Amino acid sequence: MFNTFEYLDSVKADLPVNEILKASGITRMEEMLQSIRNLKENVIVARDSADGHLNLKDRRLDHGYNMFYVFSRAKVNDQHSVLQAKRNSMANGIKVLERIKRDSEDFTQTAYGVNFSRIDYNELGPIAGTFYGYSFGFLVEQGF
Repeated sequence: MFNTFEYLDSVKADLPVNEILKASGITRMEEMLQSIRNLKENVIVARDSADGHLNLKDRRLDHGYNMFYVFSRAKVNDQHSVLQAKRNSMANGIKVLERIKRDSEDFTQTAYGVNFSRIDYNELGPIAGTFYGYSFGFLVEQGF
């Protein structure tokens, strides 16, 4: 089973972010967002969950739902800064996905099985008044 947080933490040095956090459900996410004001410019939050669906009929596949969030800080009441934070978050999210794609091409990597035909994203913000970003959701199809 693919673990988004463990994967992102293992490749953190190659990602354009200052910190990677883990959120285990809505309650934990709310707690984490309360302290986001103390974080640096670019942050990734990995949703640590075990959501998905199993296919026992065809090749015993586990289709795991995975999600991460990318946030960038903007200046207060500065629309140009807000737009730049959104652009940075999208660009950083795409860089993360490109890294996952490169790693998924090697059958021995934990990222093998990511379905790149559909990556869902949603705009988020403002969070804690100054952070804007996107959530990125994707499926990982692996045998079990």
